[in-house]
Amino acid sequence: MLKNKNFTIFLVFFVISSFIWFLNKLRDDYVVDYRLEYNCTDIPAYYFVDVDSLQSINISIKADGFNLLRLKFSKQPKLSVNISKLPHYRVNNNFGAYLIPNRIGSEIASLLPSGINLEGFNVDTVYIRLLNIKRKFVPVKPKLDITVDKQYTYSSPIVVEPDSVWISGTNNYIDTIEYAPLMPLSRVGLRDSLSVKLAFDLPSKVKLSSQEAKVSINIEPIMERAVNVMVTAKNIPSEYSFHSFPISVKVVSKVGFSSYEQVDPEQFDAFVDFDGMTLGSTPAKMKVKVNCKTDKVKSFTYSPLFVEYLLERKR
Repeated sequence: MLKNKNFTIFLVFFVISSFIWFLNKLRDDYVVDYRLEYNCTDIPAYYFVDVDSLQSINISIKADGFNLLRLKFSKQPKLSVNISKLPHYRVNNNFGAYLIPNRIGSEIASLLPSGINLEGFNVDTVYIRLLNIKRKFVPVKPKLDITVDKQYTYSSPIVVEPDSVWISGTNNYIDTIEYAPLMPLSRVGLRDSLSVKLAFDLPSKVKLSSQEAKVSINIEPIMERAVNVMVTAKNIPSEYSFHSFPISVKVVSKVGFSSYEQVDPEQFDAFVDFDGMTLGSTPAKMKVKVNCKTDKVKSFTYSPLFVEYLLERKR
């Protein structure tokens, strides 16, 4: 017990003495390196700043420990650089502007919080590369992985707004882009209509006329629609007439709710085909074929599959 008590006392005094030592050190002055960030304004038309260019200036500052801590945990100062007022350079295919930090020392010093002094610059010149902009109008392409519940269907095509955007960037990069992809969207067993805004899946070096696009997916329940379709005959001699028994087949189709009333017998073609057959040697029953003439029908079945028939010579 005595040993534990002595250790606790030692630990308390050690923490207190360390804290006092730390406070004393914070009163001392230090010269440290600091990266002053900058943003560019008044960029010439049809140009933009290369994102790979250095976006900060290396400077040396002097302050006591208290002010350095305050700088570290407060909002960082940022220099505004007017590109149009800087001298420009052109070397081979590289074009840009350059900044000499020593010439704007007073402006940089004024950005620093009180208690922090500018000591000097660790770089003589800051080069800001400007890249020529190429613009291109491309379609927007969503990356969708959507499955709809088996009792539901799409009531209309998927809509993307805007369906096309302007993209801009360097010539060699923009030339490789044929469309603007959106971030992936995945849904399983969708039962309700969906409208969601998605960001573009392109690197930051590509600028877009719109930062997002809205994808609208309209869903509706599936209904069953039954209609009777008259059976006709194909490839029989013109002097014969055709009569089937029964005279029609029942077609049961699956359609979206909004298309229910639009599906009628005229949307189907039910027929038997005598192509390649010789009259007098045809089977007693013919298989019925049914074609659907509309894309509003998702699937269909029909009955009967075979019909009896009579070929009668016309008078």
